[in-house]
Amino acid sequence: MKLIVFIVLCIQCSLAQGNTDTLYIIKQPSSIGIANTHFCSFLSNTTFSRTNFNLQINSGDTLNLTVINLDSLDHTFTIDGVIETNNSISPLDTLNIQILPLADGTYRYYSNPPHGKFLGASGILQIGYEQYKRYCWNLFDVDVDLSDSIAMGMATNISEGYQPSYFFINGNYYPNTITDTLTAINGKLGDTIIVSVVNSGNMTNSIHSHGYHFKIISAKKNTMQIGWLKDSSPFVQTEAATLMIVAHQTGWYPIHTHNLIATTTGGIYPGGMITTINIIP
Repeated sequence: MKLIVFIVLCIQCSLAQGNTDTLYIIKQPSSIGIANTHFCSFLSNTTFSRTNFNLQINSGDTLNLTVINLDSLDHTFTIDGVIETNNSISPLDTLNIQILPLADGTYRYYSNPPHGKFLGASGILQIGYEQYKRYCWNLFDVDVDLSDSIAMGMATNISEGYQPSYFFINGNYYPNTITDTLTAINGKLGDTIIVSVVNSGNMTNSIHSHGYHFKIISAKKNTMQIGWLKDSSPFVQTEAATLMIVAHQTGWYPIHTHNLIATTTGGIYPGGMITTINIIP
């Protein structure tokens, strides 16, 4: 059975451009370091990846979205404050959604059941700023044993004393994060760069940039910092924030979390949430 949801957000929707995307929900084990554990992702095709697909649309556009659940369990397509009801998707079922224009900024979409959001089924909807270079950073962390327990239905919550040992940006960890074109920032002197940051994980991370300050131009959680110019800022769980960087100097600079355990992979440093910004003349 196909479900159709219309999200009405703009009276003048007939003036909006249309974008069409399809997402597949897939859950399966994946190798990380020397470990192997379960992940769940929203993907643009049926080939599994830990990297959720970034939905990027221009300012004022409508998004026509088809979500197909290829898992054996129920999922949802949820955007807090936007899509919270009539959004369940049974196994092998399809949900058709029309999202009319939203305010420019960063939104988190995710599957609400534990076997969705706690296994990484959480991505970024980035709207607007199409006149600039755009990037997305989806932060996530994993405790291998807990993820396996959630996948097998033996756990439904993040346990007290949660101690993840693997940390990701866009499903990757250092050194892959400095060669991943979705993650590592590359630009030219004078560029304005927009970065959408979503914390899909279960711990707060403070992102620190060398060589550059970033302006926080929107945030869903830490709203008091909107408009601030920072070289470090905390991103709490479920945060969806938009950063602006103006490339005022050339060079290659590291960007990493100040939560030092999150710059390791399976306890080995360097790893985890480290990437770079590279600005050329």
